[in-house]
Formats: sequence, C-alpha cells, structure tokens
Amino acid sequence: TVGTQIATTLGIDGPVLAGGIGGDVYLDPKLTQAQRAKAEAEALRIYRAHPQVEAVFTKTELEKTPLPTGSPDKWTLIQRARASFDAQRSGDFVVLLKKGVSLLSKPGKGDVATHGSPWDYDRRVPILFWRPGMAPQTREEAVDTSNIMPTIAAMIGIPVDRSSIDGRCLAGIAGITCPSL
Repeated sequence: TVGTQIATTLGIDGPVLAGGIGGDVYLDPKLTQAQRAKAEAEALRIYRAHPQVEAVFTKTELEKTPLPTGSPDKWTLIQRARASFDAQRSGDFVVLLKKGVSLLSKPGKGDVATHGSPWDYDRRVPILFWRPGMAPQTREEAVDTSNIMPTIAAMIGIPVDRSSIDGRCLAGIAGITCPSL
C-alpha cells in the first residue's frame, strides 16, 4: 500500500496512512509533526503521479476554498471536493480518481458506480415523477432534492408558501402548473 511504501521510504514504523486511493486519506495521528509533514509530502507526490488519479487536495487547500455556490455541474474539482469536506471529520487530504475509474476493485454484476467520485455520472441520482397519463420527459439540468416537494404539491394542487421552503416547482412538466411568481 502507499502507506507502507511511505513508511519504508521514511524509515517510520507503521502504515503511516489510513484510507486508500479514491477518497479521504488520513495520516497516522501518532506521527510527530516532522513525520507528518514528510509523510504528507511523500503521499502527495505518489498519489499525484498515479495514472488513475485526477487530483489530490490537502486539508489546508480545502479549508481555504470557499464553499461553492451556484449550479453543482459548473463547479471545479476543488469546489466539488470542498462541498463534501468537513474539517473535523474529513481526511488530511482527498484523492480524486480520473473520470471512469471505479473504487470497485472487483465489481459484481450490476455494479456501475459508487457515488464516491466528483464526476456527474456518479453524483447525480435520477428523479422520477409518474402518474397515469403522464408523458415521458428527460431533463438534463441539475435538480435539487428540495424541488421534489413543491413539484409534487403543484402536481396534486396543494398550495405552498414559497417563502417557507428552499425548493422550487419544476416548470415544464406536462400536467403540472407551477404557481406564478
């Protein structure tokens, strides 16, 4: 493993790292400050050189990055990593794999994705509205889960005070009349 490789290179006892390729990676809390600095530098060098790694961001880099706003499909990789980052629980750095590289080392039948990458195909979950007589429709824009309730409320005719919710009714769905602004 990378942690064992770093331990050998730096002459440190123990695995040095917890976590693995793709996701949060933690430095062993028993390391001295000097060992931590050397281990992090070596880990960053190894991970950034790996052919399946797209990007690696340190805790410090993520803490300095403002929380992203706007449409998530327009976010940069560091913004996508920052959106999932929590200073108290996240790793000392995060490893983001290249598009199409799976965390599943031995995928089984039906395994496609893990929801563990920053790529849209792994982050998006289909939303389905259905009722008898409803025509099929595919929409490409990103939709927040907060939009489900106001859309269903409009579908069944329940008025909603929009100032009391975060979401919005999804316009353009046949048979649903969203309240006017």
